[in-house]
Amino acid sequence: ALNRFVYSVSCGFMGCCASVAGANDPPDKEPECNYTQPVAVGESFNKTVHDRLKKLRELDATTKVPFILIELTGEGHGEGEIEVCGKNEYGVYEALDGFFLGSWNCEKLDPGDLEEDSKIPFCSAQYRWPGFAVIGEEGLNNMGLMTMRLIDFMCGTLSWTLAVVNGGNIGAKGEVRETQLIFKAPHPMNLAAPHMMVEIRSAGYIEVCADLDEEHMGILDELDAYFGERFQAEQIEGHEDFCDRYYKAGDGIFVGSGGSLDSNFGLLCTDVCDTIVAREGWSLVACNAGNYGESGEHSEQQLVFRRDFHPLGDSNYLQVILNALGNIEVNGKHVREIHSKLDKFLRDKWGCERAGQFQEGDTLSRRYTWDVGELNMLRATANVVTFFELMGWEIQVCSQQQIKEDGVICREQHLLFRPGKTEVGTIEPHVFIELYAGEGAEELYEDDETTQVLANQKIRLRAIGPGSDRKRVSPEIAKVIEDFDTFVLEYLGGVETDGEAGEKTYSCNVFLCRGKFENNLAQWTMRLCDWMVDKLGWSFIVCSLCNQGEFGQFRLQQL
Repeated sequence: ALNRFVYSVSCGFMGCCASVAGANDPPDKEPECNYTQPVAVGESFNKTVHDRLKKLRELDATTKVPFILIELTGEGHGEGEIEVCGKNEYGVYEALDGFFLGSWNCEKLDPGDLEEDSKIPFCSAQYRWPGFAVIGEEGLNNMGLMTMRLIDFMCGTLSWTLAVVNGGNIGAKGEVRETQLIFKAPHPMNLAAPHMMVEIRSAGYIEVCADLDEEHMGILDELDAYFGERFQAEQIEGHEDFCDRYYKAGDGIFVGSGGSLDSNFGLLCTDVCDTIVAREGWSLVACNAGNYGESGEHSEQQLVFRRDFHPLGDSNYLQVILNALGNIEVNGKHVREIHSKLDKFLRDKWGCERAGQFQEGDTLSRRYTWDVGELNMLRATANVVTFFELMGWEIQVCSQQQIKEDGVICREQHLLFRPGKTEVGTIEPHVFIELYAGEGAEELYEDDETTQVLANQKIRLRAIGPGSDRKRVSPEIAKVIEDFDTFVLEYLGGVETDGEAGEKTYSCNVFLCRGKFENNLAQWTMRLCDWMVDKLGWSFIVCSLCNQGEFGQFRLQQL
């Protein structure tokens, strides 16, 4: 079985304090492994951080198949920023520099460097991006279009492989948008495989952005007919600066607000996935959920497809949504009696109760309530994946987001599964890793120049594999836990601490931020990906960014 790797980064600043003692008093003593209060970086810690980044060169020197992460941030009309992280291989930084400066009219910024008298770098290249465009109050922006243009350059020109597109919303109304794109080292397939993004917004709009040659253009006309029939949608002209095709859905097609029991948004997104993968060769590569609006009432979903002739062909998707307030949503067609099997699992094993269901066409949406208490999303995700593995299904993509339900902010996890070629299930090795970056000081969140070390940082690891449903630890899992120890202790300076049964827990001090939104999440994400994939031989499945808190300053990312 192919080792698969789901990596969860909580770059969060949960429960940040209004006033923090010592926040403006830089530590001059030897840095603690884990701070209980956030602090501004002082001289001693500055040296520690730069020494760690220099040590990462050891990994870069041995990494043969690296990843590159590019983050696009749209802060307002005409105002954005781009960051690039990862090993500079195959001249990718030089190529991106020419692309951003020449085609996107970006301005190069100083990211910092490894000299101790410079600012601590959070990325390897940084740009001011004047090309982000947004108009109106209904979420219309060009992030999807620019994402597809970047994918076309990276894949169609440089032949890198698109691994993940994820992102989230920031700001009081979710008006600031972030998108992270992760690419794997070049493969010639990418010069020929087209990509397409469909963005669905519960406000009643659908956008399509694509990098298609003439031979693949037919799918746009097929989607035009599908949207007209299924969504009663009408194509609206004059939006070429935002997308390739723009649709307004008919009245009453989107039902319910984000997170409500009567919302059909998840069902509609699942139906779009099934419709597109029914076209020969197309498969879902990534999904990216978000919420926006005064009260977070609007949902939006980006779905990225590639014509790569996936071995699962036109198999349908089943979507499972786990909600931290104790709600579970299941959307999908009736395949291999999966609805009845999952129903039994949720009711017998988790103590869930049915909260209702409805069906549109062949797609069923079923809801449950769940006395979850304080949700351990890491454990819940691993348990759901275990169930589907035993049923012969495979996780394809997942995403998470912050939503508001009845005025209460909570976290939601979306997982999409497809049936494998056999109904005989076995638990392939999966590793779930969560990095919680800790809590920051309010006064330092308002300071864009000072770098702060976040308090109470934690790293957690949970794994499943053959026999884990019977509480056995397979050799593959035992080995990866040992190797992960090495990475955390030697490169992150972490220490193991007590944690929940079935998990490995560590304390650390690697996560830093400047202001509310600039942080070193991507920097460590890429190095950990290189360690897990290139060094240990695991396969990278997915990552997902979740921005929590009043302004999205509490970060949670999943891979």
